Amino acid sequence: MKKNKQILIAIALAVVFALCAAYGVYRILEPQRTTIYVFNDDYTTGTQVTADMLTPVQADASVIVAGGTADASSQFITSAEYRDMLQSGNSLRIDVAKGMPLMTSMLSLIGGNRIEMTMQSTAIAVTVSVDGVTGITNDLGPGARVNIYVTYGASGTTLLLENMRVLAVNKTTTNDIISATIEVDNSEAIKLIEAANRGTIYLGLVNGNGYQSVLEPNTDDEQDAETPDADLENLPTGDPSVLEDEPAPETSPAPETSPAADATAAPATSPAPEAPEPEADAQ
Repeated sequence: MKKNKQILIAIALAVVFALCAAYGVYRILEPQRTTIYVFNDDYTTGTQVTADMLTPVQADASVIVAGGTADASSQFITSAEYRDMLQSGNSLRIDVAKGMPLMTSMLSLIGGNRIEMTMQSTAIAVTVSVDGVTGITNDLGPGARVNIYVTYGASGTTLLLENMRVLAVNKTTTNDIISATIEVDNSEAIKLIEAANRGTIYLGLVNGNGYQSVLEPNTDDEQDAETPDADLENLPTGDPSVLEDEPAPETSPAPETSPAADATAAPATSPAPEAPEPEADAQ
């Protein structure tokens, strides 16, 4: 009887030990969990992220990234960063849909609209008026790469900028394009605005991946592009039609007056050699 009791105690201890071991293994093998946040609805680029837009959910603490594993906090906003994120006033840099998890790559400290979120940090957005012809097609959309040409009336057309990125396209309710917003730097912005004010802008669609620059090796085009601007600077209006009177700068009569100046200079030097001759006779 006593022996049976010892056996029962041993079995009970073994069971308890087995349960403890199983629980320990389970805790070791169980994936660690963390809290991430998903969107409650669809939101557009530039929307400031607030607490009422998000719902907390449990997820694995480790995620697979590029064939390896990484901590979830390196990709998603977790409970550790949630409060700081709300206080910093982050905005969305992309459109999001309901149920999407909030990722760190979706956020930007720079608020603004959809265009601002897609721009390079040092870029400038300039909008020019175009139509279905000068703007290539009514189907032109953001992300397209274009060359920008400018026509100055009778002076012809020149390539102003090349391989520029279209940030946005403004259309009417009937899908007719009326303007295009181009990503440029400061110097390009000045050129584009001047050209738009003094001439007519045409866009030319290019393949951004295979396009080869032609402006850099061909400096003559740049000089030609500057000529109409220089001629128009002193005009009271920016009407390109006045360029038809450009023969006025061909003041070739100016060189014709230069012989007169040479003639006056020649007699001035001729008396110098004549002066020594009387001295020779006196000796």
